[in-house]
Amino acid sequence: MAVDWAEVKSKLNHLKQLEDNWDSYGAKAINSHVCDNAYNILNKIARFDTPTPSVVPCAKDTIQFEWHLNGIDLEVEVSLDAIDVLYINGSKEEGFEVSCDLGINKLCRIIDECGDTGKFRLTEVI
Repeated sequence: MAVDWAEVKSKLNHLKQLEDNWDSYGAKAINSHVCDNAYNILNKIARFDTPTPSVVPCAKDTIQFEWHLNGIDLEVEVSLDAIDVLYINGSKEEGFEVSCDLGINKLCRIIDECGDTGKFRLTEVI
């Protein structure tokens, strides 16, 4: 299983079209540069067995990628200049923020760990 890049691109293109108040609570339209940055970040962290994430707009002009599989919860929220990560693997919980250009390695290690343990492989679900 691998990221369906066409699906991710389509969802991000849709988010670029959202107008102010898209959430009916006054959220501003998502900056198209945030969508582009999110795509680039996902491209840097995805591995051959990384499944397609949920792509979620956030009211604070960010895009969140989410994976909830086999006891792993990984949420990666991307803005123009930072990445916020929430990672839960069983009882292990880790939250951190990294800059988009300097902190990718830590996030890549988490993605690698998910792939190495088979947690990202949906075929292993019983």
